[in-house]
Amino acid sequence: DFASAVAAVDCCVNLRYPAAGETSGVTIHAMGAAKPVIMTANPENASYPDETCIRVDPGPAEITGLFDAMTLVSEFPAAARQIGIEAQRHIRTVHAPASVAASYAEVLRIATTAPDR
Repeated sequence: DFASAVAAVDCCVNLRYPAAGETSGVTIHAMGAAKPVIMTANPENASYPDETCIRVDPGPAEITGLFDAMTLVSEFPAAARQIGIEAQRHIRTVHAPASVAASYAEVLRIATTAPDR
């Protein structure tokens, strides 16, 4: 079961290249479970605050970046836990049902009140 797997890990590695503009459900779930996430530094992940994740540049630097990120998580567990706590705080705020509903309502309000073009 996915939730049990997320609970059992120290961190989540979710590298995506090339990305297709999507938001990763795995990332959202892991962050919501207070797990640090090592993710690709790309436009799709740019909106996550720096303190909520560990970014790895794609391309030639990816191997070194992933090694450094995994070293951080394994050798500094308190820092990794803090990243996870910040990630969970971010997800609970930005992805809270009331916040998401308000965002949808605002988009619908704009769409229904915009003049025809």
